[in-house]
Amino acid sequence: MKLIKDLGMLFPKPESKRKYRYGLYECPDCLQPTKAQTTSVNRGQTKRCASCGGKVSASKQTREQKITHGDSGTRLHNIWNGMRDRCRRENHPMFKHYGGKGIKVCDMWNDYLNFKYWAELNGYEEHLTIERRDNDGDYEPSNCKWATRKEQSNNQTHSILNRFTETELRVIQVNYYSSTLNQAEYAKSVNMTRSSFQKLLAGGYKNLPKANLTKRVYREQDDRGRFKSKDS
Repeated sequence: MKLIKDLGMLFPKPESKRKYRYGLYECPDCLQPTKAQTTSVNRGQTKRCASCGGKVSASKQTREQKITHGDSGTRLHNIWNGMRDRCRRENHPMFKHYGGKGIKVCDMWNDYLNFKYWAELNGYEEHLTIERRDNDGDYEPSNCKWATRKEQSNNQTHSILNRFTETELRVIQVNYYSSTLNQAEYAKSVNMTRSSFQKLLAGGYKNLPKANLTKRVYREQDDRGRFKSKDS
């Protein structure tokens, strides 16, 4: 919570014998001022005013999520876990495209129940996937929506066509066939996902037909003179 004013040392209750430092804070949910112990706010134990949730310790909150929400293993809970893993776990295969680029999950969505509440209010259905409106932005309510896989694919297409001109895409398409790189390596070298690159090769983008070229397969030899396999 954002500190508005330091209230100094105060007794929590009239009968209290010990003073604690208090502050006037802005509740992140309702934006109204609320009085809270400075230590509790700094430790993350008090995150909002009493009317918006009250004081819940981080450890208790985690235990309650595991015990009460009952959603472990559901598709929505898996989406929430996957979203956080991509942004936090450095050993996640997609981390470099999310957390490695500075993309984060907002603090409010670190609580699964908050994420579930947003999802239900914004039309979540079992066939939909979460999508960020701004691909460089964080996972947060103002930047996310639910979309079908086809809509996501269309948005990825728009992203490619906005980043590259048709001439540049044609050059990328043609140069691949004379390179020594496989599809994954070449796609990475031109800052494109493999799926988008495969779509380009197949002529899946408007005004960019499939190139009638043959990829030469470059094969390396190991220390015994045997050819190593390399996908094209």
